[in-house]
Parts: sequence; structure tokens; C-alpha cells
Amino acid sequence: MYFKKNRRYSNPSHNDIYEALSCCRNECPDEYDAVRDAIVSIYECDDIDLSHINAYFLDFEGAKHPIQIILLAIKWLFMEQDCAYWNYSGRIMLFEGLSESGLV
Repeated sequence: MYFKKNRRYSNPSHNDIYEALSCCRNECPDEYDAVRDAIVSIYECDDIDLSHINAYFLDFEGAKHPIQIILLAIKWLFMEQDCAYWNYSGRIMLFEGLSESGLV
């Protein structure tokens, strides 16, 4: 899966996640409310079933990928940030970045 134009990455950046979510919002506007709700639920540590979301994002080659890939990456990042930073400060930074980008 390509996230950058001239190079393959196995670890996408936060910016790549923002771009994938923006693409999803543009490509699947009718499903994006479910994506937004899923991100909020993941942030709030709720158990959530992602299988009902029928949305996708496009990589730089134009290939479609299910948005669940990005949602699970966000979940992992929230957990990683909880371990790296105390008092939910890392989790808050990522969520605020998503919010400032208009993605949640």
C-alpha cells in the first residue's frame, strides 16, 4: 500500500491518516458520519463494531482500501499514546489534531 508518492512506507504518519480520512470524507460522504462516530467511540474507549462501515480511502495509486485500516491504526495510536504519555495527554493531542482538521 502506498502512502507517499515516490516511496513505500510501512508506517504511515499522522498526516497520512488525516489525508486518508479526508479522502474518505470526499469519496464516501454518506458514510462519513459513521466514520466520525467510530473515531469518537474509539477515543472514548468504547467497544465498537466497525464491520457496518462501508467506506474506503484511496492511496496514491488510486487503489481503494477499507477505512477500517485507518480506524484500527487510530485505535492503536491512541493506545500507544496512552502508554507513552500520562494523563491522556498524547491521546488528546491526536484527537485535537483530527478535530482541528475537521475530521471529527
